Formats: sequence, structure tokens, C-alpha cells
Amino acid sequence: VQQTMRVLGDEFETRYTEVFEEMCNQLHITPNNAHPTFVAIVNELYSDGVRWGRVVALFAYGGALAVHRVRREM
Repeated sequence: VQQTMRVLGDEFETRYTEVFEEMCNQLHITPNNAHPTFVAIVNELYSDGVRWGRVVALFAYGGALAVHRVRREM
């Protein structure tokens, strides 16, 4: 599972870099709203069930979000 998650995570990051960046910009995440915003994303992503592709997407987006916030000194 670990190797597959790593490979698929890398693929998601490469394929959706611009999409993830745009999502980060649109959400206007601050220290005050980071947790509830992330929870809302998770709830929406899994609203009709958990699938492996969505698990990978969450990990990839979570990583992109963390990098985005570090670059903006959050």
C-alpha cells in the first residue's frame, strides 16, 4: 500500500499541480480557518463514499496545501 500511495501521490501532484494551487488561492486559508476549511474539504470529498482515488487525492492536496501555506509563512 505504501509504495502504491507514493507512486499515485506523485502522479496526482504532477498532474494536478495547477489545480491544487488554484484551489489553495481560492480558499484564502488563514490560521483561524485552516482546520474547519480542511474538514469541509474532507467532508465534501467523501460525501458519497470513500474510494482509493479520493484517499490519494486528499493526501496529495493536503501536501500541496501545506507547501502553499509554508510559502506564505502561515
